[in-house]
Amino acid sequence: MKAFADGDQLCITSDNFTNLQESPAVFLPLSGYLAKLIIEEGDNMDDHQKIRLLLDSLAEKRALQEVIRLDKEKARDNVITTEIRQALADIDDEFAGGESAAAISVTNLEDVIRATTLEIGDTVKGDTLYAVFSKPRITWNNPGLEGFAKAHPEMLALRKIGKPSVSIRPANKK
Repeated sequence: MKAFADGDQLCITSDNFTNLQESPAVFLPLSGYLAKLIIEEGDNMDDHQKIRLLLDSLAEKRALQEVIRLDKEKARDNVITTEIRQALADIDDEFAGGESAAAISVTNLEDVIRATTLEIGDTVKGDTLYAVFSKPRITWNNPGLEGFAKAHPEMLALRKIGKPSVSIRPANKK
């Protein structure tokens, strides 16, 4: 991971790219403790430390998004009169039965489509939707095969290793 100042922004790129123009980069406002810390201490920090700081910054930005959303909701609620609020509740009540029945109907129809598509074992294209059939994933006992491959190294030619991926999830708080 490389971090450097670019004008009034902090630019963060991955080391996996040799050409900086090809590297996906994140530009953050240069103000703030995080940017200063990464620039000043970046050479003394390993990539895990930098990513932890960035994850903490992402969590703060997501929290700020939620605060903004809640403030907007509160501001909207402040301009809606009691009469309008009651009228909206009445509309919700009026449509609740139809929404519920439609949701049940959709769920039941999806179940029938899935079951029928599984039976025929093929993807079916409608005018606006697809029922995409996916063959079952084949899995192997990887530790067992690794052990077997030690005795039969020719098997390793049959092995394919996919690309790694990253998902960002909430951390378990202990």
